[in-house]
Amino acid sequence: MELEQICQGAKAASQKLATLGTNEKNQALTAVASALVAASADIIAANKEDLENGKKNHMPEGLLDRLMLNKARIAQIAEGLQQVAALDDPIGEVLSMKKRPNGLMIGKKRVPLGVVGMIYEARPNVTVDAFGLCFKTGNAVILKGGSDAIHSNIAIVSVIQKTLEQLGIPKEAASLIEDTSRDTAAAFMKMNQYVDVLIPRGGAGLIRAVVNQATIPVIETGTGNCHIFVDETADFDMAVNIIMNAKTQRIGVCNACESLVIHEKIVDTFMPKLTEALQKKNVELHAGHHEVVQWLGLTFNIDTLIATWVTMAIVILITVLATRGRKLVPVGLQNIVESILEGLEGQLAPNLGRHWPMVSSLLFTFFLFIFVGNELGLMPTLKALTSPTSDINTTVALALCSTLVVWVMGIKVKGLSYFKHFVRPYKALLILNIFEEIARPVTLAFRLFGNIVAGEILLEVLYNLPWFVPVPWIWIAFSLFIGIIQAFIFTVLTASYLGMALSEEH
Repeated sequence: MELEQICQGAKAASQKLATLGTNEKNQALTAVASALVAASADIIAANKEDLENGKKNHMPEGLLDRLMLNKARIAQIAEGLQQVAALDDPIGEVLSMKKRPNGLMIGKKRVPLGVVGMIYEARPNVTVDAFGLCFKTGNAVILKGGSDAIHSNIAIVSVIQKTLEQLGIPKEAASLIEDTSRDTAAAFMKMNQYVDVLIPRGGAGLIRAVVNQATIPVIETGTGNCHIFVDETADFDMAVNIIMNAKTQRIGVCNACESLVIHEKIVDTFMPKLTEALQKKNVELHAGHHEVVQWLGLTFNIDTLIATWVTMAIVILITVLATRGRKLVPVGLQNIVESILEGLEGQLAPNLGRHWPMVSSLLFTFFLFIFVGNELGLMPTLKALTSPTSDINTTVALALCSTLVVWVMGIKVKGLSYFKHFVRPYKALLILNIFEEIARPVTLAFRLFGNIVAGEILLEVLYNLPWFVPVPWIWIAFSLFIGIIQAFIFTVLTASYLGMALSEEH
């Protein structure tokens, strides 16, 4: 059936549905629930075809589970319709009423919207849920499900329509767009003359596409992020059971647990117990709580320490390999390192003049360390390592080192007269000059930290896009760009501060 015919049929049906009484709607919902259970074998057969196609297309196990229907799940779907039938009828309810000075009564009353367009992904249960809620509220619904569940949806909608026809209700109360092409979806989003509202249900990409393309009013839903909080007073066994049920029972459903918040006082005692249980189900943990150790009254982040040691080891290895067996005409790693150094010299030497030889090695070390450190977290390392520069403590330390280098070089070249710049060009600017001096390391630290953390977050989002989205090469290219640029900016700014400190006018 053509798209416009489907929409016309739904529009005509909506006028009939708006006049249905509560008992008629409830009886129809109950009848559809019974019909779905009776047709379980046919629905499951159609669903198997979708499952086979999903396996051929390498659909993740979690999504296959979300797609799968069996007798128990169909019974649960039918039970959902029974629950909707048991709800109070919202249509006709008067929410408010007030009398105007001229005696006119003005009130607010619930009425059907008309035709609801539902756009969703491979969730056959949503087909029934959407119908039930729309029908209860006197609305016709046009369903546009994902291609992965098309056979299941066709079977389900066929049962719904046959049942409605038997009751003398227009079957177009629930219509399915069987054409799963993007062109048809785009055309559906512009059927203003027939469809009164669109509701997207699915991932962020689907919701964003509907919001951006539709000319019909859209009720925008959220993608969801279900949390569980474990308080310090919680029963550990009960908490583990709740978390395991919420996370592992069905990992592909929208109410599966995504985030876990644990009271800081029980982290050390509760997490080992929970981790052991989750590992048995192959659940991967992305903990926001870093492993730390206390020593001499100081707190050390183990993740950052390990990443820093790895970074130093790589930097040392690069320098050893690049300087071993040096040749007059450089090749291999020696050529790469010398090219980087020459590039830095071309950019930085003019600002430093005759002082460049004194600080060239130091600036190159700054660049190499920050670049390697950045890439540890920005390259696809399977989350084995994080960037030491994504820890504010590391970037603050680097910024303080940069400031210390500026001070030491300034005193070395000018002696104590270096500090005269705090009262130049006027003594009254002393306070402002002090604030400027403090602002330099602060901005250096937060600029590097902010950009690397933002880069890691963005790449995490790219990494979690659906399997069919080609992102790996984009990931690598963007990672390299971020890592190089931020290392270069830090080095350039340090060189700039050195240039100002060593200049004759400073």
